[in-house]
Amino acid sequence: MTEYPTTWRQYRLPDGREFAIAVCGFSGRVRHLTIDHDIMRQTCIRCNMIDDGKCGSATHCLALECPLNHSEHEQLMHMLDMWTDEPADDESVKQLGEKTVVGCLVEMARRISDSLAADATKK
Repeated sequence: MTEYPTTWRQYRLPDGREFAIAVCGFSGRVRHLTIDHDIMRQTCIRCNMIDDGKCGSATHCLALECPLNHSEHEQLMHMLDMWTDEPADDESVKQLGEKTVVGCLVEMARRISDSLAADATKK
């Protein structure tokens, strides 16, 4: 069993709202996202374990491009503290091209992941 550390990064939206992302040490992609500073989740989500090609976080992870990911839509809603997916606001649809809140958050995580990868190759 191999332990991969999770790195938390804090961000601020142009309107001043804050959010944090958890970057997976295995895939280098965003595996979790919190609104504001959810210290409890940031304290609890410190690493993920991979054993025999199976990830311990595979069913609750935003890194849908990861080959070990098996997250389903219902679990993504739960991760984001939602009981049902909702239509996204017009600005989010325009910016992210997704029609639901979960779709927008997954797309935002994907774009941040791609940005992190691009930044890493520049160094």
